[in-house]
Amino acid sequence: MTGTTTGAGLAEIVNGQPPVQATVGQPAIDVTEMAKVWDQQPGAGQGIALQADPGSPIATFGAPGMAAPVQLVIDYLPAVAPGTIGPVTARGGDGGAYLSWSAPADEGSSAGISQYDVQVINGSGGVVRTLNTKETHATVTGLTNGTVYRAQIRAVNSTAAGAWTTSATFTPSSVPGGSQQYIEAVRQYQQARNELAQGDSTTVEHALASKTRATLIRASLHAEGADLIDLAVQSSQQGFNRTSVALTQDDVLVSFNAGTNQVTVHANVKETVRTTIEAGTANEETSDDSSVLARAFVFDAATGRTGLLRSQAAGADRPEGRAGEVNALPTGTSVPSLPDDAVPLPVDQNGYPVETAGARQSETVTAAVNRSAIATWAVNNAHSEPYDFDNDCANFASKALYRGGGVKMAVPPGALGALTKRQDPRWWYQSWPRRYLSSYSWSAAHNFYLHFVKTRGRASWVSSWANVQVGDLLLIDWHGNNVFGHVSVVSKKSSKSWKGVYYAQHQPTYQWRSLVDGMTAGKKKYPKMKVYAIRVNW
Repeated sequence: MTGTTTGAGLAEIVNGQPPVQATVGQPAIDVTEMAKVWDQQPGAGQGIALQADPGSPIATFGAPGMAAPVQLVIDYLPAVAPGTIGPVTARGGDGGAYLSWSAPADEGSSAGISQYDVQVINGSGGVVRTLNTKETHATVTGLTNGTVYRAQIRAVNSTAAGAWTTSATFTPSSVPGGSQQYIEAVRQYQQARNELAQGDSTTVEHALASKTRATLIRASLHAEGADLIDLAVQSSQQGFNRTSVALTQDDVLVSFNAGTNQVTVHANVKETVRTTIEAGTANEETSDDSSVLARAFVFDAATGRTGLLRSQAAGADRPEGRAGEVNALPTGTSVPSLPDDAVPLPVDQNGYPVETAGARQSETVTAAVNRSAIATWAVNNAHSEPYDFDNDCANFASKALYRGGGVKMAVPPGALGALTKRQDPRWWYQSWPRRYLSSYSWSAAHNFYLHFVKTRGRASWVSSWANVQVGDLLLIDWHGNNVFGHVSVVSKKSSKSWKGVYYAQHQPTYQWRSLVDGMTAGKKKYPKMKVYAIRVNW
């Protein structure tokens, strides 16, 4: 709203949201949850519209029968320290430890958690290492093998620090044969994969020829090699090139589990990838994107079987906890058929884009949503915005819509928090006191679709690559079963080629990843994968 908003203008802003009704003279309407929403978006001109029932008789304040004047009461809840974090898991490694925990259910403030303080304590109670992080995991180095330690962690907001949560004791220990061989194996494994996918090596053995740790990665690379080589051949034929121009590993920790005879390398893998579309033509375009992926590389260390078993997201072996609940379909929800106008972006069997007849026709655009601001927020915050959930893609896309594009929340009447409210088809985020009680539609991909497209009609389908615009959303159906498992934000669109669609996201984190790169890589793992584009209009 503005200072000059008229009644008619106000009606447009309300957008048909169902009103909360109360009888004049009765107890006031509880607007606590709406007030929290306003605080999430200061200066956005949000407020309350009071409207009399046109069929009601005229009431005179102070006249007989009027028990009390109409009141608007908002109780102010001051910010406090955050609650305690979830249990701390500590895994001793070679000269360090990998720590993980869950965020507090009560953040204490609508501003959220600013950081986590981490301390490592020795057997005498002395603090030997301190650090802070915005993530819910940390790698601590510089510890002494064979020494017993504990870790304590607390959440901090802009008001105060919460109580410490302490881990069980852990003891760093050396790795049989030394850690360096595994660190080098991880780096060489990623280099060899890139050489095959880029076409620099045409066979697995050629890629391994220069690798000093080939024995540790040979079996795993042969298992992936055929797909990587085929990807390079297909890309070349399509005029698409993908080149890794920088690859580093930070916060590396190697640990050994004597019970399973397995060695795990934890590392933050930082990579800059350069993609080129329509290479060799007038429409050729090159774009760079940097990513940071927290990975765990697991090796079999048993004699005679030594080698890389798998590469997975760091923490993938932990219970999902709240993330599993939030990203699940609500109880009793059946998977609906998609409407007739839901057409996936056309690709061939390998995931390369196909231009359809009439694809360059313009799609409907409305001014109610600032789409360029959606993309700008996503790009600027992809690497800095903390993950609220292990599966954070829909939560990140919702924040981009709300904080960047000014898309209004749809808050159900009454107090929030009950499970029935979370399953409500509206769309809302509650950061305080309990952010995990936000609506499923805010934080789960398929529920996000159900709100914006299926039940509320706030978004329209975009049917072709040419018509995709910055600020649109990409919904990914991994298995071709009409269930959406991922959401991304279109962050850049080429001015030269209709194939030049790029996206930002969480899980994993990207700012400008090429959709061609994402589709072709995805199709190798999920042959039935489909990508749909939608445009949020209000």
